[in-house]
Amino acid sequence: MDVSILNISILVVSLINGAFVVFSKEIATRYPKLEWINRLKFRIPLAVLILVVPYFANSKKEEINREVALKEQQRRDSIHEAKQQNYSLRMQNELVEVLAKYGLKYDSTKKEIERIVSGSMKSLPDPEVTLSYSDGMKLDSVDSEYFHFSITLCDRIAPASNIKIQSYFVTEEDGKLFLHNNPYPNHYIFPFGESLGTNALFIYRIDIRRNNANKVFCLLKGTYTNIDGSKTYQVKTIFSYEIKDKRFGKPLSPFYDMVQTFLSGKGIL
Repeated sequence: MDVSILNISILVVSLINGAFVVFSKEIATRYPKLEWINRLKFRIPLAVLILVVPYFANSKKEEINREVALKEQQRRDSIHEAKQQNYSLRMQNELVEVLAKYGLKYDSTKKEIERIVSGSMKSLPDPEVTLSYSDGMKLDSVDSEYFHFSITLCDRIAPASNIKIQSYFVTEEDGKLFLHNNPYPNHYIFPFGESLGTNALFIYRIDIRRNNANKVFCLLKGTYTNIDGSKTYQVKTIFSYEIKDKRFGKPLSPFYDMVQTFLSGKGIL
């Protein structure tokens, strides 16, 4: 039962009981046969309250239990989805490695297997592992306690391997910054040391406590290599999501400097 409905119901019962107490004497005076109402003017409202309050309390308890069950189901679904993604990712990585042994590659855009031209491995462009430009941070839903985000990691331009990237989340609340807990082990959002193909996406979920947050910032920090491991690349990028405008991008001044100084003070940057 909704809290507002519960409050209104209790108010109505209280008003009825109050009216009964106030007018019971007048009723008994006008109608002597109803004198018993005046004698029971406190007992009847008390009996009504004894019957009604437990009903409302039980309804509220059931509502809380349903909310807890729903959050638990969402947590299980999120874990299942992450496992499915990890499995798909391993299959994709194995495919990339097997094809590479035979001088082949898989183009995820064309969905075709192509032959690698001799010597072209050395001329492959540098990969770029980052958050998706279009919806790197997406607010899926909001409840009384949390913002539920989808974070989309992508690999642009060329395949990447040995990916070791962490994520840190910061909220801005009335000019103050707060670091939030990341449930992933050691903040590693991607399967440690795995690969990602060109234009491939990896999506994971994270819950951020609402409080009075106006903005949510995400720091990507770590390293990755090209497909043969001959070159290593650093990533250290801050992204932002504005709650009110539902806008994702890079933070502008002064917030970029504020977040960078804040994370440096925490020993993260």
